[in-house]
Formats: sequence, C-alpha cells, structure tokens
Amino acid sequence: MNGHFATKLLDEKGDWLNLTQLKNSSADISPTAGQMPRLLGLAYASKLYRNNNDLNNVDFSKFSINGNEVAFGTIGDASTSEGLFWETMNAAGVLQVPLAMSVWDDGYGISVSKKYQTIKQSISEALSGFATTGDKEGFLIYTAKGWDYPTLCSVYKEGINFCRKNHMPVLFHITDVTQPQGHSTSGSHERYKSKERLDWENDHDCIAKMREFILENGISTEDVLQQIEKEAKQHVNESKKRAWDDLHIDKQRSNFGSGGIE
Repeated sequence: MNGHFATKLLDEKGDWLNLTQLKNSSADISPTAGQMPRLLGLAYASKLYRNNNDLNNVDFSKFSINGNEVAFGTIGDASTSEGLFWETMNAAGVLQVPLAMSVWDDGYGISVSKKYQTIKQSISEALSGFATTGDKEGFLIYTAKGWDYPTLCSVYKEGINFCRKNHMPVLFHITDVTQPQGHSTSGSHERYKSKERLDWENDHDCIAKMREFILENGISTEDVLQQIEKEAKQHVNESKKRAWDDLHIDKQRSNFGSGGIE
C-alpha cells in the first residue's frame, strides 16, 4: 500500500516554500491510525506559533500566520479502535490544539459490523466524556450524515471556525457513509451486505447525493457536470497510459543496464 501522497514543502533548490499560501497535506502511512500522532504534532505546532512570541518573526513567516492553522485528520470508524487514536484524542483535549478530526463511519470495519469493535456502536457516544462542559475544557463534537450536504456544510463551517479561533479540538462523526466498492481490489462488499443494505447504499450514495445537492442549489448545471465527468475520465485514462509507458521504459533501462553496458 504505497499510494500515499503529500504536497511538496521545498522548491527545486531545496528551499522552503511559503506554506501559509498552500493547503498542505502530510503523507499517510499504512498502519491503521498511524497518522494520528503526526496529526497531533501538526496541530500543536500551530498552538506554539500562536503562544510563543519568539516564533512570531520574519524567519518563520513561511510556516504560520500567527497560529491560525487547523490540522485536519481523517480516519475510518474501525480504525478508531486503535490505541493511537485514543491517545491522540486525549492529548489533543489536554493540550487544547486546533485539531479537526473527521471519522468516516460506514458501519463496517472492512467486512465486520461496528457492533463488534466500537462500544455503543458510535465513536461520538464513546467519546462523549471528552466533550467540553461548562468550565471543563474538552472537544466540540458534531454528528452528521455523509449524504446530507447542507448539514455537512453547516457543521463544518461552525466547527472549523471555532477550532481555528479558539484552538479547541473538534470531532466530526460522519455516519451513513456509503461504500462504492470493496475495501480493496480483492474484496467485494456484496459478499457480506444484505440486498436491503446494498439498495439503501445505492439510493444514498454520497457522490450521487452531492450531484443532487449541486443541481438543486444551482451551483452548476447538468451539462457542465457531464463535461467535468468526461474530462476527468479522459485525464485518468491518459495518466494511466503515461504511467504504464513510463514503467515500460524503466524496465527496458533496467534490463539494458543489467547486461553490463553503461
């Protein structure tokens, strides 16, 4: 599983880019929940830039805008069973850092129902004790459904603004997420889901629902969306062909070099 990508932090000369003008993405890693400690570190860095005046000078101007950054993290509901997730969430609450955690909950951990791995079958209920109450600091906790885009826009706007301004961690528990295909190319969710569940997923497919949302709110038109889809498919097919062509060339070079001719 080496398909993990990140944005570039350095230019062609090896100098730092201006990260405050970019949406920066840190590379994921294969172990489930392994990205959590890194997420905590990035959020804590933003807090340090806000609270440490020694970091508020021109030498560090490419890294932070007075600590107004938010570290966004995503994880599947099954991976929240990992210890790294709980340790990170606890530390984020203790440190009060601008960490925004989204949990994508489709009700399964690959093929196993969440009732076998998540207490109360809800990570937001399980973490309810982490919620801020009165004068006791903690989290803001939001729940929404993956296909309900008006609510998603509302809760994310409110939660992220509060997280950025007040440096309080936020948990977004997004349920009813649908699975367009198996967990991997060697699996198929048709094997373990009932016909009723598969029919429901077809009706509530998050991508189809987003399309409905775009059209109903006049954000775009059917013709424009079809053109975008056409261009996207063309781009993917062309990129695939270039990748295969490059692989073929690399193999030829490797075979040529193995003969002892340089």
